[in-house]
Amino acid sequence: MKAVLISGSFKGLSIPKEVVEFINKHVKFKKCITFIASDFEDYEGNKKFTNKLVNLFEEQSIIFEKVNIIDCLKTKEEMHSNLIESNLVFLLGGDTLKQIEFINKFSLKELLKKEDKIILGISAGAINLAKNVVLAKDESDNIPELSMYEGIGITDINIEPHCDFRNQKHFKELEEASLYSSILLMNDDCFIIIEDDKYNYYGSYIILNKKNIYFNNKKCTLEDFLVEINYD
Repeated sequence: MKAVLISGSFKGLSIPKEVVEFINKHVKFKKCITFIASDFEDYEGNKKFTNKLVNLFEEQSIIFEKVNIIDCLKTKEEMHSNLIESNLVFLLGGDTLKQIEFINKFSLKELLKKEDKIILGISAGAINLAKNVVLAKDESDNIPELSMYEGIGITDINIEPHCDFRNQKHFKELEEASLYSSILLMNDDCFIIIEDDKYNYYGSYIILNKKNIYFNNKKCTLEDFLVEINYD
């Protein structure tokens, strides 16, 4: 499996060179990308966000011959056809629970797990790539209670993207969620490139497991971590 998990917005509005090199290494001919929305009914928002991402790719000389958007403007059959023809599939950020609901509704999981494509997920899209998702309560992000469900199944990693490490209220919710699964809390500069069974981590992150914090494979306090990475 080849995948990229991205925390939040591309830093500096550019695609990291490691991601560019990864795509160029594995996609040599006829580049076709399919974007999967988080809200399948937000047509204008989906088009605006995908256009922005396509422009960012073009700035790195990654030119797609065809661009698809999977949302409710497509039939189920068209969605499946779009996934089958794509070299790359990009799961967008937004509403995490809505996205997995639509993915299940239109039976997209098995096509996403095909070995012949690269899967990129940003924010909510990266969360939903996990085999078993554990989501901390976050009412500001339309997650009214701690939620656990079967994800797409690309990776075993549970992530919390663009984590606000100083938000004490949400951090307590994350600690509660960590009793059910280890969670990788990602700073906005963080992304993970997965190539077969090899995971390469970039940027700053910590592991939260049973309310314990681990940084660089060592147990630490949250304040020690924030000092180490000069967190604002």
